Amino acid sequence: MVYEDESPDILTVLPGGAWQAEIAGEAVPLVVFVVLDDASMFGVAVGSNGLIDPLDSVENNPNFVRYSRGATNDKEK
Repeated sequence: MVYEDESPDILTVLPGGAWQAEIAGEAVPLVVFVVLDDASMFGVAVGSNGLIDPLDSVENNPNFVRYSRGATNDKEK
């Protein structure tokens, strides 16, 4: 069931791990992934003000290209 007159609520927050967002040719580390109760999910990075806003998707940045997974240890580099 979908309520069209309400915005989705945060269902859970998952660690960003080695995931990053490609924004304007730069790899921006993700702090967390936010999962909403409408089954959507997006990444969140530290904002330019040094704060983390769990509702500020990196996908809202007009220069967002894609998500990618970076190296998690020296063997993967």
